Amino acid sequence: TANWKVNTLTITQKGVQLGDTVFYQITGADFSMTLPISGTESGTPKQVTIEYIPEGAYTIQVVGNWTWTYSGAKSDTVNIVDGMGEVTFSFASLSSRWLHDEAHN
Repeated sequence: TANWKVNTLTITQKGVQLGDTVFYQITGADFSMTLPISGTESGTPKQVTIEYIPEGAYTIQVVGNWTWTYSGAKSDTVNIVDGMGEVTFSFASLSSRWLHDEAHN
């Protein structure tokens, strides 16, 4: 009888507002995919789990330059060992630094 293990990678995204989507490039030795994770109301945490991913080392990197509107790490690495790996990306909105159409006296 074979001992099958379902390997998973869970990405948690924090601080991304509703209407924004972050695209993550996930790259390993024999695996590559782009995963979109949409923002949530008030930027509450959102988790996405990929199942049946081979064990090994992975780089998870934010794709594109749109994320200049957020501060936070844009890349991380994880080792999937014993069936699971987890990584968290925490962002903070920089919108308070934008110019607005409001006049201030």
